[in-house]
Amino acid sequence: MEAARHEEADHDRVVGWKLAEMMVEDAEAMEKPWMELAKERAHLDAVGKADGVEQEAAWCQEAMGNVLNSMAMKTRICAISK
Repeated sequence: MEAARHEEADHDRVVGWKLAEMMVEDAEAMEKPWMELAKERAHLDAVGKADGVEQEAAWCQEAMGNVLNSMAMKTRICAISK
């Protein structure tokens, strides 16, 4: 099962999102779930420790990826793309 996922990932890997093709309304609609996720997070203080900053950056990357995956058209790489 794991090998099948790895093989699929190599042949149909998401490398980004087609944001330039989005309508203004779509981009604005994407803001709502992002803001709901972000308001549940504690804000970093001005003297944030490196650990906290790294954790926050990782969370932001994962959360934004989840929002984009659910709402934006994905750019994929596959065998035909090359």
